[in-house]
Amino acid sequence: MLGTQIKVPTKGSEIQEIAGVGPLYRRLHDTLRARISSGHYPVGLLLPTEAALCEEFNLSRYTVREALRQLTVLGLIARRQGSGSQVVSDVTPVVFTQSMRSLSELFQYAFETRFDIRTVRRAAPAKVLADLGGIDRAIPWLLFDGVRRDRLSDRPLAHARVLVHAEFARLEAEFRSTEGPFYGVIERHAGRKVADVAQSITAGPMAPRTAKLLGESADATAVQVLRRYLDRDAAVLLVSINDHPANQFRYEMHLRREG
Repeated sequence: MLGTQIKVPTKGSEIQEIAGVGPLYRRLHDTLRARISSGHYPVGLLLPTEAALCEEFNLSRYTVREALRQLTVLGLIARRQGSGSQVVSDVTPVVFTQSMRSLSELFQYAFETRFDIRTVRRAAPAKVLADLGGIDRAIPWLLFDGVRRDRLSDRPLAHARVLVHAEFARLEAEFRSTEGPFYGVIERHAGRKVADVAQSITAGPMAPRTAKLLGESADATAVQVLRRYLDRDAAVLLVSINDHPANQFRYEMHLRREG
């Protein structure tokens, strides 16, 4: 049987502030996730209704629904038509799920994770990248190498590498300090806009260094997500490569019938 409704401040109570950075739905998601983890919203009970959350945080219904959708994707709540949202777990499952439908969701991903940069150096792109097109191997790009971590739990999610075109090497300090996506730095400081992202996903044996960084066994399998960020002239501004443990990663895609 579905659990009891969790009580929330009644009308006239002080509106709650949601701290943090990023879009409002992201910040509300983090607040609700923290409440679930702390036991403020116990497993088995219902979350406050959408209307109650809108009132408590002074947010639109769209913002609240998006925050609840993300908690559902994480496996923390289950949403049932006509009944509300029940807390089903206070611990985020080991499997990391990515769902990308737009550049705004890539922006969101950068805020819900943290890029723990280990090394920065100039390097020529590997031939495998150059073969994808639009990447000049003769130019030493700026290479950031490190670990992508969950922002709340600090759990390692992927071995991350970002190659930034030499044209933007002068922005190294901004890349090191940014809390958001690297392409946002290019757009803000160099005026070059990302118009398209070309993505490929492959699976194979995990490289020894990747296994060491992520604490995986030597025979582990990796799922590699490679993205090229292109401007309106199809010039590659940067490339990101994320190697995830195959047994801890799931990628979701939403397709809609045309016409």
